[in-house]
Amino acid sequence: MYIHIEDCNKIWVEPFRYYYYDYLVGYKYYEIAQRCDENSYNSEYYGKTYGNTIEFPVGAFQVYNSGDLTKYSAKDHRIIFPPNILKSLPEVFVPIGEGTWTDPFFENGGDIPEPWQVQFEKSIERPGYYRIRPYKSKDAVKFNGWSDPVAIILNAENPGKVYFEPFELDKYGFISQKVETGMYGELEDGKIIIPGQALKIKTEYEPQAVRDLMIVLPDGYTDTPSVAGVFFGITAFNYEPQIRPIELISLENKASFKEFVNSQSKDDATYLYYSTDQAINALSNNKYPENLGSVALITFTDGNDDGSLEMVDPTWNDHTYQRYLAKRIKETKVQNIPINAFSIGLKGKDNTDLEMFKSNLQVLASSDDQAMEVNNMSEVEATINDILDNLERSWVNKKIMCSINVRATGDIIRFTLDKSPEELNGDPDKSELWIEGTFSRTDNSLNDIVYHGLTSTSGNKVVSEKIEIEEDGRVKVKYRFTFENLRDLEGNVFEPGKIAFFHRTSSTGKWQPHSEFLDGEDSGTETSRTSSAIMFVMDCSDSLGDDFPELQRVVNSLIDRLVPEGSSGIDTPEILVDDSDAPVEYYNLQGIKVANPGPGIYIRRQGRNVSKILIQ
Repeated sequence: MYIHIEDCNKIWVEPFRYYYYDYLVGYKYYEIAQRCDENSYNSEYYGKTYGNTIEFPVGAFQVYNSGDLTKYSAKDHRIIFPPNILKSLPEVFVPIGEGTWTDPFFENGGDIPEPWQVQFEKSIERPGYYRIRPYKSKDAVKFNGWSDPVAIILNAENPGKVYFEPFELDKYGFISQKVETGMYGELEDGKIIIPGQALKIKTEYEPQAVRDLMIVLPDGYTDTPSVAGVFFGITAFNYEPQIRPIELISLENKASFKEFVNSQSKDDATYLYYSTDQAINALSNNKYPENLGSVALITFTDGNDDGSLEMVDPTWNDHTYQRYLAKRIKETKVQNIPINAFSIGLKGKDNTDLEMFKSNLQVLASSDDQAMEVNNMSEVEATINDILDNLERSWVNKKIMCSINVRATGDIIRFTLDKSPEELNGDPDKSELWIEGTFSRTDNSLNDIVYHGLTSTSGNKVVSEKIEIEEDGRVKVKYRFTFENLRDLEGNVFEPGKIAFFHRTSSTGKWQPHSEFLDGEDSGTETSRTSSAIMFVMDCSDSLGDDFPELQRVVNSLIDRLVPEGSSGIDTPEILVDDSDAPVEYYNLQGIKVANPGPGIYIRRQGRNVSKILIQ
């Protein structure tokens, strides 16, 4: 059986036969083929990797039994590999709260130890999957001096067959569950019990479980988690780049990002072009939730490249590689979102070619004003903070929803977003902010959409959602259009005024206002936090000299900004009796206090009063 895992999201198996003996007729066989393009099927039932597991969906395999009818696989199919074998993309887990873990191994004077308080995460792709790090918890360290950060994946999809994926626990070796003999755990009312005799341990110490493994999941463990956060990764380079894979950064894993930064050292090469190329690959190949709203590439460099040409075609020169990178940055999209690239250049002591220094910065940025030269590490830190101030504005998704009755194919639809029907007086051309497109009855969509005075990530075609409303015994049908991630032309979150609806037919060319279209009833807005992806490219060349430790500190400060300590990252001020006399304080969406806020969205706190505001 041959498995192709060149693409972690499109894993496929070559057709194969499985022979067996039937005592009545002799040898027979199953002919098994995955229903994917590579095996000449029209369907695309590919597998995906999750940690050390490959998972195929229901119906992925066609099974032909010689002499019988063809059948399709009726359940998910999984192949579990030993750890560190598969090339795998990080799965998206979301923190869901605190539960407990009563460890099966350790004694406490012969008594059952107190349950350890453990943070649980839940997969957004596989709802029955949880991730925990019990041996990293404070209780584990206090009880046993433990500090191993191993992450354990708990599969509770089937409440009657709960199991954990194998993991390795320091001196206690490789720990797995005897699922092959039917030794599963059970989940009931948020409590999981896995029998102690189900634990299988391979180690010279041969420890024995002294009790059942008991787990209590957090309240709300059945809820489907939503995720809105920063997916962060780091590419550190001098010679070939070292990549800290992109994942949702949180209080649980931020220490591992800092450990990666602190483990880097200087060397005498600068594979700038090649490392940036690999960073773009890492951004493009990762998995993100559907609410991804922005993608950023931030490159810090001494402005020199010394060695990247070893990694490409011998006919290339520096300018060839520059053109290639500029094209990649401009054209690459991640889930249909372009890369917003920034470059920060601190000219190295051995870099005497000022023209090439400037040229490299421009190549690595989406626009000239995003290619920034600095003179010292203090300016590097200030520039990174300015970039994040800019990016945070893109982490808010402003939606507008407009519902209309069905129109004829070819009708022009316009939604005006700034003035009341009275102010427009039947003329939508008096509006300065509008969305216009051509209606199609084929799929009830708007096509060739134009956004005037604003931008949206919804693109030039939006398919409506059919809404049925029961009213007075009748069913009214509406078609609702949703436009995502609305921004003004300066990139700020768009705040609409009154919303009105007009249409015109291809035959008359005259705009028809719709007075029955009610702002607030047939239209509405919604504001939500989106997810974002950031890859930071970190130059670790010798030319940084004594500045290198300071660079490590700056990158660690960036990590702290992305994930402030505490539940909200906002310091709790002293409670004042008269809030009107309390000082006004502003914080960005990451909880960092801002002394002089510029344009953007902030949290405003005055005494006990907290609100979210937009500064234009």
